[in-house]
Amino acid sequence: MLKRLKEYFSKESLLKQSYDETEKTLNICREMFDETVRSLRYSDTADLKIDIYEKDQQINKYQQEIRRKMMTHLAVSPKKEIHTALVLISIVIDVERIGDYTKNIEDLAKNHPKKLKVGKYEETLKRLEEEVEAKFKSVTSAFSSYDMQAARDVMSEHRSITKQCDIILNELVSEPYTEIASNDVVALGLFVRYLKRVSAHLTNIVSSIVNPFDKIGFKPEEEESKNNSD
Repeated sequence: MLKRLKEYFSKESLLKQSYDETEKTLNICREMFDETVRSLRYSDTADLKIDIYEKDQQINKYQQEIRRKMMTHLAVSPKKEIHTALVLISIVIDVERIGDYTKNIEDLAKNHPKKLKVGKYEETLKRLEEEVEAKFKSVTSAFSSYDMQAARDVMSEHRSITKQCDIILNELVSEPYTEIASNDVVALGLFVRYLKRVSAHLTNIVSSIVNPFDKIGFKPEEEESKNNSD
């Protein structure tokens, strides 16, 4: 009996550790996002107050740790806990991709050392930055508390972010705005794309709260059913 109790609490500990580590990676990604956006948009020197490479290595380390712990957990856990382990393994992939996109923003900042000025898109772009930054808080909160309504709200917000990003990208392609320098146009297009993808991966994370495992990254099932019936 003592051995079985020890095994049980060890399994619980692995799940708890993995949850905590996933939340830590989200916070690291948020820190990376905030700093790289500041460097690209609000600094003329492309300076960074944190080491993005070191932060990315931390995320990679956590990802590997979570995978190892979940493999150990699955080896000894009852079937009812398989879903949780698979979800955590899926989520850390999205977190790792967010880290990659923040590195892309860092590269933009390094190759565009002056503040990125975007003319008539300034207000929209600033709003997008703020919405994605706020989304990190919402996703972390929903994940830690398993709040299904908060998760649905985050997923709904992604549609608005996607729409705004697509409008800018489509206009840059179809109606070039000559008041923005060509290098700024390229940087703007890439930056908007990165913002959209960061938002998408954050949405994938909270979709794990609303959807079954096979539907992670997709619209909530009830929403799909409604759309299909319209």
